[in-house]
Amino acid sequence: VKAYNEIESMLSRTQKIDFVRATWLVESAHDQSLTWDEFNGLFQNGVEVISALMVQDKVDPNDNLSKIMAIYKYMADTTKIFIKAKEKTIVTKPMVYDYEDYGGKHDITKVFVSKLMRTGSGQCMSLPMLYYLYAKAFGADAYVAFAPQHTYITFQDKKGIWQNIELTAPMFIASDFHWGSGF
Repeated sequence: VKAYNEIESMLSRTQKIDFVRATWLVESAHDQSLTWDEFNGLFQNGVEVISALMVQDKVDPNDNLSKIMAIYKYMADTTKIFIKAKEKTIVTKPMVYDYEDYGGKHDITKVFVSKLMRTGSGQCMSLPMLYYLYAKAFGADAYVAFAPQHTYITFQDKKGIWQNIELTAPMFIASDFHWGSGF
């Protein structure tokens, strides 16, 4: 009931919409093993690494494509970043696809963003959702796209052409891929 009431407050605009908190609220209604502070801490660690990655790679923090690519690099590649505030180097591994109960039919927590942040493995629900949450945190224009039994990220490039990010592979894909994939 608490989760429902808080999300309803966000939707009715009596409370600021917070997609990260809303994600935690939905997940914590099923799994209370991660507090809001723990969930948000894991998320903010990712934001910190992506921010440092953008500085290290000298990308324009105001350029949409630069933000999209920095988030993609963080999620899809091994990154080695020096965090000045912590005075240490952090190495992150790519987030990978979890083939075990990928639909959450036996364990609904398998599709949770919290599970992905804890373990580094997720599927086509949690990977795009986490990407989207990072995109919102950085003000990037990226969207979650839905296909039957699948989700992915889509965004417009500098020419206004829609591009797709498949995080389960990970790769950039043409829209035709989904038409021919069975999704």
